[in-house]
Amino acid sequence: MSGLQRGLSDPTCGGLLPLITERESTGAIRDAATPQWLSRVELREQALSLAATLSSGDRALAFVIGDNRIATVVAILAARAAGHAVALIAPDLAAVRLQRLIAGYQPEFILSSSPWLDDGSAGRYGPSIASSGSWFDPPYVAKRLDAPAGGINADLAVMLSTSGTTGSAKFVRLSTAAITANAAQIVKALMIRSNDIAIAHLPVSYSYGLSVITSHLRVGAAVYLTGESIVRPEFWAAIRAVGGTHFPGVPFHYNFLARSDLAKQVPGTVRTLTQAGGALERRIQDRIHDFAQQRGAQFFVMYGQTEAGPRMTTLPDHCFAEKRGSVGHALDGATIRIEDVDHNAVPAGVEGAVVFDGPNVMMGYAEQRSDLVKGDENGGRLETGDLGRIDGDGFLTITGRIKRVAKLAGLRISLDEVEARLRETATAAVLDHGEKIVVFCEDPVLIKGSVVALSGEWRVPGSSFVIRGIEHLPVRDSGKIDYEQLRGLI
Repeated sequence: MSGLQRGLSDPTCGGLLPLITERESTGAIRDAATPQWLSRVELREQALSLAATLSSGDRALAFVIGDNRIATVVAILAARAAGHAVALIAPDLAAVRLQRLIAGYQPEFILSSSPWLDDGSAGRYGPSIASSGSWFDPPYVAKRLDAPAGGINADLAVMLSTSGTTGSAKFVRLSTAAITANAAQIVKALMIRSNDIAIAHLPVSYSYGLSVITSHLRVGAAVYLTGESIVRPEFWAAIRAVGGTHFPGVPFHYNFLARSDLAKQVPGTVRTLTQAGGALERRIQDRIHDFAQQRGAQFFVMYGQTEAGPRMTTLPDHCFAEKRGSVGHALDGATIRIEDVDHNAVPAGVEGAVVFDGPNVMMGYAEQRSDLVKGDENGGRLETGDLGRIDGDGFLTITGRIKRVAKLAGLRISLDEVEARLRETATAAVLDHGEKIVVFCEDPVLIKGSVVALSGEWRVPGSSFVIRGIEHLPVRDSGKIDYEQLRGLI
């Protein structure tokens, strides 16, 4: 039986989402442009209709480029139903970076929620044609005219970028088992119910955003997709109208809400608030938790990485006061431990490297098409690159990072990549500091233009970068930048 035949006979659309539940005739999904809810049966039918146009003799790679609309979810499900691996691409990715990804990965299909044109620089694709039989907003499909690039592991289901809209060629390879396992873990940790309605405002191409969708559909709950910003009154008016119950946010969102009148902004229907995507100041956490308590709602602090599909721990609302500052305990079926430099476990309360083991850990990374044939390289173990300590009750506190990675507005940004780009203009060294990147340079005036250009290209606030002038960048005897000395200047 071919991949397409298996997918079409599988009501879960390639196993990615268990769509058929006891609530199959009720509203499952809706977006800001759709006046009514689609049921699970309707969603599945739309996905299988599109899947029929994606027939391929071998497993193929499909790039799905879409914003928060039903068409994007349908495209993902259709590609999986056809037996293909799916790479989720941010719709606002710069054209030059998109072309680099296409050249490096050679996808057989490109599915987007708007017409896509091949400029000839990355491969030869047929015309972008709207799929038939979809009344709400059809995905557009472009098929590669060259021979298939080949070589895709049978377990590979979804590829997610570790760096959002920066266009890095590095992807996380996730199996269906990892995605569905994490969805089930989140359902249990957050006590998601079948009558919940997720506020899916985080990008579908972002691991946190995708997990909001998978976890709610997993349990028979509904999903409201929107691309509207939370700073606009229209966002909250729409949430009030549809009765949204679950609000997920990154530090940027909660910093905004903490400065506003929460009681007026957040509708009374919202009974669950979750925070992930980076560290949030404790005073802001306190305010959000207090607000939730006054409302009879719950606030959950979570910790995760795209490499874990993406969430790893949860701080339950009822533990917030006692474990303030912690990111909680490991999700169901997973473990967190702290190791020293020799990979030995350390006692409770001692700082070390954070290591996660669980069924939701990635298969490994990919940086080019040839990597897609690889199997599971991690065996359920993830060295997170973070430092932390675990208390006697198993609650984790993150204390720092081993790797040079920062988080801005929920996006993971490689500090080495930032540094390399800035050094095209002037000598610079960068460090992360909370939700900001500090740029040390010997010519602040010269570097400013590059910083502005970079923030615009990656679509992160310009205020996320702090420029510090320095006469000479400190170096070690090896000639490498002395980051510890720079850290002391922040």
